[in-house]
Amino acid sequence: MSNLIEIEEAISGAIISDNQIEKDYAVGIDFGTTYSVICSVDADGNHFFSDKDGILIPSVIAVDKNNEYILVGQDALRKIGNKDYAIIYSVKRLIAEDLASSQTKAIGENISIVLHENQPKILIFGQHYTIPDFVAFILTYLKGIAEKELGKKISKAVITVPARFDDGARAIIKIAAQAIGLDVLRIINEPTAAALAYGVDEKKEGIYVVYDLGGGTFDVSVLRMQMGVCQVLATCGDINLGGDDFDRILLDLINKKSGKNWHLGQHKLEIQNLKHNICQNGRAGIDADGAFIEISLEQFEAGISDLVKRTVDITELAIYEAKQKEPKFDLQGIILVGGSTRIKAITYILQSNFKCDIFQDLNPDIIVALGAGIKADSLNGGNNKNMLIDITPLSIGIEMVGGIVEKIIPRNTAIPASVSQEFTTFKPNQTGIDFHIVQGERELATDCRSLGRLLIRGIPPMEAGIAKVLVNFKIDSDGILTVIAKEKTTGKVQSVEIKPSYGINIEDIKTMLYSAMNNAKQDIINRLLKETKTESQAIIEAAKQGITKDWELLAEEERIIIEDSILVLENALQDSDNREEITLLTKALESALSGFVERRMNKYVQLALMGNNVYDL
Repeated sequence: MSNLIEIEEAISGAIISDNQIEKDYAVGIDFGTTYSVICSVDADGNHFFSDKDGILIPSVIAVDKNNEYILVGQDALRKIGNKDYAIIYSVKRLIAEDLASSQTKAIGENISIVLHENQPKILIFGQHYTIPDFVAFILTYLKGIAEKELGKKISKAVITVPARFDDGARAIIKIAAQAIGLDVLRIINEPTAAALAYGVDEKKEGIYVVYDLGGGTFDVSVLRMQMGVCQVLATCGDINLGGDDFDRILLDLINKKSGKNWHLGQHKLEIQNLKHNICQNGRAGIDADGAFIEISLEQFEAGISDLVKRTVDITELAIYEAKQKEPKFDLQGIILVGGSTRIKAITYILQSNFKCDIFQDLNPDIIVALGAGIKADSLNGGNNKNMLIDITPLSIGIEMVGGIVEKIIPRNTAIPASVSQEFTTFKPNQTGIDFHIVQGERELATDCRSLGRLLIRGIPPMEAGIAKVLVNFKIDSDGILTVIAKEKTTGKVQSVEIKPSYGINIEDIKTMLYSAMNNAKQDIINRLLKETKTESQAIIEAAKQGITKDWELLAEEERIIIEDSILVLENALQDSDNREEITLLTKALESALSGFVERRMNKYVQLALMGNNVYDL
C-alpha cells in the first residue's frame, strides 16, 4: 500500500503529527458503492465531515499511468476522459465479485482482473493491486478529511456493509481498515445502522422495515425497535441492484433516442444530474453530442419498473421470514434509506403494496453514516448506550455422512453467537474427521455454499461412535466465523477462521432463499432418503465387523441368512431410491441379527465383569 501516502498528501494539511492530536477518536463510516460518508457523534451532537466538494464523497478512484498518484472522490471523477488515468468505480461491488474465476477480465479502460501469484489482482498500467488496496485508498481519504477538520487523530471506526455481505467480504473491509491504522470497533449492516439512527432520533417503537436502495446494492431488513434495543428479525437483499442500474436504463433511453453509443463511465455525472432533474421537475433534457434529448418522468419510471418490482418482491420475502419468528405483528412503517429512494415511483409502490407509513424524515444519503457514528460513540465510551442485536443472514452448518447438512447456526440467529455440538466417528478405527463447513438453507451440502474445511487428525482407533469431537462455531460481532474442533480423548485442537473469499457467486446467494422455499418438499424427501441409507449402511458395516470378529457365536444357517440379508440390502442401497423398501429390508436384517447381537452383548458383559475394558475389546 505504498500509494496511501499520495492520498494523504492530496488532502491539503490533513496529516497531523502525533504530538498535535488526541488519541482514540471514533467515527462512523458508510462505505458506499456510489458515495461514502464519514460522521462523528459526541456530546456536542452529530457532525458530517466534508472535503471541498461536500459531505458525499464519490467512491471513485483514479490511478495515473505511472502509478504514482491516487485520487479519490470528485478529484477522481474530474479525470474521466483523461487517457493518463484509470478510473475505478463501485469498489464495493468488486468486493463480492467472483474474481478468483477470472483468468483475465477487462473491467475498464487500462483496468483488468488477472491471476498473479495464484491470487486474483487488479492490473492497472502494469501494476497489481488487491481489492483491500482500493478499500484502503477510500478509507484513507475519509479518515484524512475528518482528521483535518477535527485536528484529532482518528484511530477507531464502526463501518457499515450490505446485509448480504458474507464473512469474506466483511473481512476484506476489516483488513483494509487495519492496514491504515483503524481499529474496527464493529462492522454492522447498513439497514441496521439506519434503523439505529432513526430509532434514536425519533423514539419510534415497533416493527419496521428498512428499505435501503443505494448506488450499487439493495438491502431490506425487518427490525423490532423497543426501549433502546434494535433487533434484526430478518434480512434480504440484492448486491447487484441500485441507483447505478437506474443510471444504465436512463443511458439506454438516451442512446435509443439519439442513436449515439454513450458509455456510463464517460458520462456518469451527466446521467446522474439528468436523473435528479427528471425526478425533481418531471421532465429534463440533455445534449447528447449535438442531439438534444428530453425524457419525461413517466418514461424513466416505465424503464425502471421491473427493477422497482424486484425490490418489492425482496421486501415481501423479508417480511415473510420475519413472520416465521414472530407470526403476529403489525408493520409500523417503512424507513427509506439511500439516494435512489427519492424516486417517487418507489414511495408510491411501497404505499400501495404494504399499506403503511413511509418514513423519510432523515436525509436518506447520510442516515447510514449517522447510525454508524452513534454506534461508534457508544462503543467508544460515549453516552449513547443503545443496544444493537444483529443477525447472521444465512444458516451455517456441517456436511454429515450421506451429504446431508446439520445446521449449527440457523439463519437469522442474533450475533455475536457461539454454538457447540458433539460429533463422533462413523467407521471403526477412524482416526480423523473432515468437517466440511457450508452456508445455506438447503438440506443437502451439494446445494449449499462451501465455506471451508476443518480436518482433525490423530483420533485413537476405536469402535465407530466411541470417539467424541466437540466443535464450536463462533460468529463475532463483525459476522466473521471461527470454527474450533477438540477431540476429547487426546485433547487435540484444530481451528479455522473463514478467510476473505473472492469466489462467491452473487446470483447463487440472491436466489438461495427462494430456492430453499421452492424445493423444500423435495429437499425433505431427499434428506430422509439419505438418512435412511446412511443408517442402513451403518448397520451393514457393524454386522460385517461383528461376523468377522465373533464368527464363533454364529450357527452356519444363521450366518447364511444374515449374509443374504446384507447382500439384498446392499443391492437396494445401490439401485433403489425407494425409502420404504430400504426401511423394510433394514428391519429384516436387524431381525436376522437380533440373536447374534444378544449373544455378542452377553460375551462382552462377561468380559467386563472379569475386569476387561470393553472399549479396548
